[in-house]
Amino acid sequence: KLTKLAPVDVQSLYTKMLAPEERGGMGLTPRTVINTHRVLSSAVKQAVKWRMLSQNVCQYVDLPKSQPQEMHALSESESERFLEAAKGDRCCVLFAVMLSTGLRPGEALALMWKDFDPMKGTITVQRATESLKGRTTFKPPKTPKSRRSIKLPEYLVKLLLEHEGVSPISSVLMFPSTKGTLLNERNVVLRHFKPLLAVAGLPHSVRLYDLRHTHATLLLKAGVHIKIVSERLGHSSIALTADTYSHVLPGMQDEAASKLNAMLFKGTGTGNGIVYN
Repeated sequence: KLTKLAPVDVQSLYTKMLAPEERGGMGLTPRTVINTHRVLSSAVKQAVKWRMLSQNVCQYVDLPKSQPQEMHALSESESERFLEAAKGDRCCVLFAVMLSTGLRPGEALALMWKDFDPMKGTITVQRATESLKGRTTFKPPKTPKSRRSIKLPEYLVKLLLEHEGVSPISSVLMFPSTKGTLLNERNVVLRHFKPLLAVAGLPHSVRLYDLRHTHATLLLKAGVHIKIVSERLGHSSIALTADTYSHVLPGMQDEAASKLNAMLFKGTGTGNGIVYN
């Protein structure tokens, strides 16, 4: 009963939410627990106001520290190993799309066939998914700039056409569940993504979201302009992209200097041909 709610009950709830064994090896993140606490505390505060409780017991519990999750971008060879391991898995094309476009997991899971234009070779992001109370539904994209069209590699266009050819005619979703409904992101991670990481010999700590980071990192290292990368990611600003992937930029500076050396001083010795007045 609500009248018997004590701080230890709330603390026990948060401990269980964080415990890996409670969710098949995937405990909830500290941020999720903190967000849950805000909602619960607000509800209990209202109960106090209505004289259903004498005090807000939520104020006496200890919250986990929210730490940014470490980014783990795969290398080119690791990406190839992962895609090779994914061959034959029903989520193989989904993972190929994520690596090739930088879509957020929710954006990729929300794709419909009408978002794919094989003639232009593009995919258009118009919605995302979210899971609430065990039910996966559509939601608007994260930001206005998240609504975007992304150019696809030629190979991916062919792969999607093949995927469409074997999909049920009645399927509106590009990546539906076996029941024709929206795929749940957690199920994709536990039943497909994590097992494939093991097959590919990759760390279990790699997240589904890291396929997005991999896309951006590989493009930046290949010399693709940061504005183009930012547009593909649907970031609200180029500054956000530069800040998120600042660890990649020093290597790009080295490459830029090397290219300048090859362009401007090709075939010249040190100081050869340069006259100082």
